Amino acid sequence: MNALIFASQERQGFLPAAGAFRQYLRQEGYQVNQISFEVNALEDSSERDSVRTQIGNFQNNYDLVAYFGHGGSHSLISSDMTVRQFCDIFRGRINRGAKIILYACSTGTPGGFAQQISRQFADSTVYAHTTAEDATRNPAVVVYPELHPVANQNYIVHPNSYLWPFWVRKILEANGSMYWREYPFQNIEIIGKELFEYAIQNHSLIEEEAAAYLADERATEGAARLGRRYAQVTSRALRMVGGVRAFEAHRGESSRAQRIRRRAEEESARLAMAEARMETVTSMNSLISRIGSLPPVEDILKLMRFRR
Repeated sequence: MNALIFASQERQGFLPAAGAFRQYLRQEGYQVNQISFEVNALEDSSERDSVRTQIGNFQNNYDLVAYFGHGGSHSLISSDMTVRQFCDIFRGRINRGAKIILYACSTGTPGGFAQQISRQFADSTVYAHTTAEDATRNPAVVVYPELHPVANQNYIVHPNSYLWPFWVRKILEANGSMYWREYPFQNIEIIGKELFEYAIQNHSLIEEEAAAYLADERATEGAARLGRRYAQVTSRALRMVGGVRAFEAHRGESSRAQRIRRRAEEESARLAMAEARMETVTSMNSLISRIGSLPPVEDILKLMRFRR
């Protein structure tokens, strides 16, 4: 399998992220070509021509193409590419069924760059973001073509899903900051099950963090009440995940044996619960069950900046 990464040299962390992704792809068995381009302050075709020239130095066609740079709803801003220009450069170089991953702001808006690209490259899967935020820490990830028949609801994890707070936390947490590299290679059921089990395993920490959001907001003059809303959302989500039933101690066992058995039973029950709950997650429709009025994606991203 062959992959191409093209990244902006702007001082926005694009090149380090591209390097981390290249390392991950090599571990996954890809042969990777990486190119970078300078960004001219003037609006001209120099960035686009640089990408075209560098790609021309390689003979490969690609099973995966990833872009790291600024984006907009209808263009890759750093590389100065519209949809038509992207297609002009890459037509004949992207294999059927390839992944196209846009680590860029706002390219995933409905009817925008990513959706149009997905129509131009046969059987391709295009990953993008609907909002402006650091793409390696942005949970507003969509996939084209749509994952299910509900129009404009093609999020990997929908903001109206009870899994959303856990998805946000997993994307943001310090020791999971490389998760952005992995989700394009997982199907929606695997992601759902992982998030459910993640919620069970980190129930107390997630609950404490939601309380910290609320406490920080109360201490901040003129806060937008996002902490309170997020705490409510997280609390409802944790209730939907549910708790483990209490186990009766067996008579005749020592206290130590009872503790060991109860821990084993509780762990077994957690896994059984996760499997039973996630048996229903067979399509994206199952992941967008509404749990009440949730803050829109833009508000969640404001909350990230407020908290982090």
